[in-house]
Amino acid sequence: MKRKSRISVRVALVIDALMLLVLGFVIFLVDTRLDYAFDNLIRDESLQIVSARSDELGRVIAMHKSQLSLLAIQPAYTRNRTKTARPMSALWHPPSGKI
Repeated sequence: MKRKSRISVRVALVIDALMLLVLGFVIFLVDTRLDYAFDNLIRDESLQIVSARSDELGRVIAMHKSQLSLLAIQPAYTRNRTKTARPMSALWHPPSGKI
């Protein structure tokens, strides 16, 4: 009887050790897969953020370029009379009666 209980304990320990190895391997696989998935998710979100910021910067630059074009066609600047040039706000809000 004593010998039979030793064998059953030994078998139980071997089965427990094998289950522990399999569980550890599964945890390792899941961890590796999640790391890969999170890296891809973070990269994709970062690319979206960078793309949105670059689009906004492009709009700002285009707006400033059009403002600069309007400023450059003022006669005071084309004739080198910068002291008599109108401020930028006057380009969009001309004095009443003048266009």
